[in-house]
Amino acid sequence: MIGERIKKIREDEIDECRILVRVVCEKIARRIIERSLGRMDRNDLELLMYVIGFDVIGGELLRPIPGKHRFGPMFTRNKKKILGNDLELINKLIVEIWDKENMDIDHIIGELNGIDCGFVSLIFYLRDPEKYAILTKKTGEGIEKLFNIRLPKTPFKARYLKFNEYVNILRKYGVKPQEIDTILAVIADEE
Repeated sequence: MIGERIKKIREDEIDECRILVRVVCEKIARRIIERSLGRMDRNDLELLMYVIGFDVIGGELLRPIPGKHRFGPMFTRNKKKILGNDLELINKLIVEIWDKENMDIDHIIGELNGIDCGFVSLIFYLRDPEKYAILTKKTGEGIEKLFNIRLPKTPFKARYLKFNEYVNILRKYGVKPQEIDTILAVIADEE
């Protein structure tokens, strides 16, 4: 049943071009993080949010603008809040993830505006897309619906580890890292 749903979503929503654009944009995003690790400025942060937002739908390259962004609500609605944060705290958060793979970061997340599981999991995902996936409201709903489970609400670590435990089941069906968020969002929206 899961395999059939994945196959149908891939046929309807995902093509080779979409995956290629995502792979390239993720690679650029990684370079932005690595180049500015621990000293990211607002321009670096804004560029990171812009680059990761490119997507292809129906063969059309979508620039990351409101309503047409791979991570729409995460960045288009919260962009000003994210950019308004203390950069020292954002840098501390990214270093904890990138260098230390530390998930005990609720105390940092709690001090930042507009940054939640989505942004934090995106950094984990960029660090290692074969190990982590992006946990947004929609992808969390997709996992819960697909596997008939409830993810823990807090802390981040418990919620994110449980989410990735179930994502790893999807990976057994040959799902590529760049397909996971689309597949789960479609499942979340199904009746």
